Amino acid sequence: MAGVPLLLPQGAPLEYLAAAPVYPLPQAGRGVLGLTQLRGHPVVVLVSGGAAARLSGAIPRTAVLVIGEMPDGGAICVDGPPEAVDIAGPAAAAQVPPGCPFADTLEAAFEQAASDTPDDGRSAPGPATVWWRFDPRRLFAALAGG
Repeated sequence: MAGVPLLLPQGAPLEYLAAAPVYPLPQAGRGVLGLTQLRGHPVVVLVSGGAAARLSGAIPRTAVLVIGEMPDGGAICVDGPPEAVDIAGPAAAAQVPPGCPFADTLEAAFEQAASDTPDDGRSAPGPATVWWRFDPRRLFAALAGG
């Protein structure tokens, strides 16, 4: 999210919606894209990276990840479904990415385990990816502007 790799909370209820309709929510906070629904429950859809584009006209469909159970859960816009990550351990000297609008919700950093074979099979592996554990409720509040 916003270029920050996030580790989803272990054991938290998660549901990926590949093309959720998002309905406008006038006068909502800066990070609120709108509302979708999950089995009849309204779900707030949040985005990062500045003010959410205000919806008008046709109802857009976007990929979202619902985190938590309703009515306390929420959804974040994502690029695709969550993937399993092999974590090597805590990151030694990880720094919160500069300008991250939800930096205060990041709790701990972990390094992804290096793969034995680089993606192209020839070059040396790049630096380990640092993943961030976060508190979903605090993330929702930070993105919603509250």
